[in-house]
Amino acid sequence: MEGADPARKMTDTILMGLRLLDGLDLAAFARRFGTSLESVYTGELARLTDLVLVAITGGRLRLTRRGLPLANEVFPAFV
Repeated sequence: MEGADPARKMTDTILMGLRLLDGLDLAAFARRFGTSLESVYTGELARLTDLVLVAITGGRLRLTRRGLPLANEVFPAFV
């Protein structure tokens, strides 16, 4: 990711975080990028949450049980 533009770094961070069962730490994301994931991806998060593919719990963004097998459908929302 070295040398990548900020938007690309955000995308890479989200995709790597969503691959973890613990999900993406939203506070760490905000510290790193100076903005919340929720403010940058408001529409995408709303759509994916409505489809029950992701959830924000305990300050982390995670794929849901429904979203896990559909991860390749979720990832493009952040690209």
